[in-house]
Amino acid sequence: MTAELRSAAVERARENPPYAVLDPGKATLTGLLQQYAFFSHGAFFTYGGFDCDPLQDYLQTVMPGCTVQMILLARPYLRGVVPDGWQGLPFDHLLFACPHAAWHELGPWLRGVSAADRVRKRFVRATSQVSIGLDLLALERLIVVPATLPTIPITLYGVDATDKHLAFSLRADHTGAIATVRRPINPETLQMGRAILGEDPDQPFWPLEQEPATSRVRGCAAPRLPLPPRRPMLVKPELSCPAPTTPSPNRTPSLPTTA
Repeated sequence: MTAELRSAAVERARENPPYAVLDPGKATLTGLLQQYAFFSHGAFFTYGGFDCDPLQDYLQTVMPGCTVQMILLARPYLRGVVPDGWQGLPFDHLLFACPHAAWHELGPWLRGVSAADRVRKRFVRATSQVSIGLDLLALERLIVVPATLPTIPITLYGVDATDKHLAFSLRADHTGAIATVRRPINPETLQMGRAILGEDPDQPFWPLEQEPATSRVRGCAAPRLPLPPRRPMLVKPELSCPAPTTPSPNRTPSLPTTA
């Protein structure tokens, strides 16, 4: 990542509370594991077509005391998650970190996110897996590369849609990045999409490229993450984000934030 791109990404990220940019200083990702669970839901935007951030809305409405940190890595830790021409946040370099006190709630909630675009006749739901990535911060400081490289678990959210199924490899490869993996379209997702969208089972779905001129959005607030320009639309696509749950009275109301 160039210095200009990194600087621009930091500025854009700082404009999106309750996210914050974490400067690890001399810390390593392995050391930060004591405080944070690492994850990425960037595929929701780059391949899922989301133009609102369900996690951002959830944090603001249900867990206002929780801040999710973003760590900008010099090397990409994901490969293939950012398509050519993408102008939003650099999700291949951007690692999300959630305090452990909140992760037990946020992790399963993200796994239940789904979206329905009734105009493009497209249904999307999240997938979740834990992959093993390299501690890229530690590797930057090593003079001699050890035989056993330092690794970290990362929860990666993919896209299971009626027109594509995107997941991730289980481990980082020789490039140091975790690769995206295309899987066959899930028949269960097709059935769910037809039921939700009210489609005839024999009627084909719209391909992603064939975007009608009108659609609408529900369930999410206006988008705040920087997103690439899209073809003109009268209203935005309909999204059905999971309804927020009632916060537990025993949960810590405020979590510490690392500047």
